[in-house]
Amino acid sequence: MMVAQLSSELRKLTTTWSWWAIGAAMVLCTTALVAVLLLSGLHLEQSPLDLSSVAGVKAVYSLGAGITYVFTLVAGIVVVTGEYQTGTMAQTLLANPDRRAVYLSKVLAAALSGLVFGAATLAASVGTTAALLATEGLSPHLGESAVAQGLGGTVATLTLWAVIGAGLGALVRNQLVAVVAVVVLSQAVEPMLRIALPGGAADYLPSSIADAASGGTVMSLAMGRSALEQGTALILMLALTAAVALVGAHRFRRYQVT
Repeated sequence: MMVAQLSSELRKLTTTWSWWAIGAAMVLCTTALVAVLLLSGLHLEQSPLDLSSVAGVKAVYSLGAGITYVFTLVAGIVVVTGEYQTGTMAQTLLANPDRRAVYLSKVLAAALSGLVFGAATLAASVGTTAALLATEGLSPHLGESAVAQGLGGTVATLTLWAVIGAGLGALVRNQLVAVVAVVVLSQAVEPMLRIALPGGAADYLPSSIADAASGGTVMSLAMGRSALEQGTALILMLALTAAVALVGAHRFRRYQVT
């Protein structure tokens, strides 16, 4: 039953244009931002990016976890709110009254979406970076263990953001409200808080935790490196994801079929 429900959720996702549009937009946006950052770093005399160092290159690779992660958040929201939006949630729950299985399948579908989008985005980021660095005779540092840890942390972080999005979608239900809220919070409110709050407090904002969990991003370089170690940050990111998913599960169980 669980396998059939998950398969159904994946079909719902991949047969709608919005899922493909979100993934394509994330890859294109990341590629464009990476290209701009690299060209600036390579040609500006006072660039903050040291592209000859492992840390500088790794920060560019992890750009998706620092900036474009909002796309995976939105993808997770769409997994749950899509059926509220179209009015098909009642039919889904009548066909399968086991709400735990329905919700879990949506969370797993969101996680798989985050994993796919994260891997595709990272491939675009790494490919663009390696190609542009090669034109300047610089190493992409892909054989470095620190870079490998950063790449793994970035994919894991983007996957978890999608699960958080699913939890938020179950909590808010209104797709437009949920999407607008996460865009405003992630792209405007949190960056301002990271600047305004003292270092110790700012390190525990969700975006700061995600930056540290991915091994450091361009946002870390711009706003100051987090004091959190990558392993600790990953544990905190998992705890945040579990908390949001559980709150979403409670809200999902209370949905009234009409």
